[in-house]
Amino acid sequence: MNRSDSVIILPGGIGTLDEFFEILSLVLIGVHDRFIFLMNTNNFYSLIIQHLKHMVSSDFIHDLERLETKLVVLTEPKDLIPYLPAIQ
Repeated sequence: MNRSDSVIILPGGIGTLDEFFEILSLVLIGVHDRFIFLMNTNNFYSLIIQHLKHMVSSDFIHDLERLETKLVVLTEPKDLIPYLPAIQ
């Protein structure tokens, strides 16, 4: 995690959710300053996204600007391409 520029969360199981929430927590408290790309293919993470919005509206996530800036929800792998640095 310390050597990455960003994190891509693909559909997965409990371990994936554990890692997602760990990096999300570290980004939200300012330990890391990287983008988190959540690949919501076939609406796999739609309920998680809905719950995150509920957490914001319930005042359990306070840095909404940081969340909206650093967490990028994508639906297709090709949507990631504009975020990749140009290959020289």
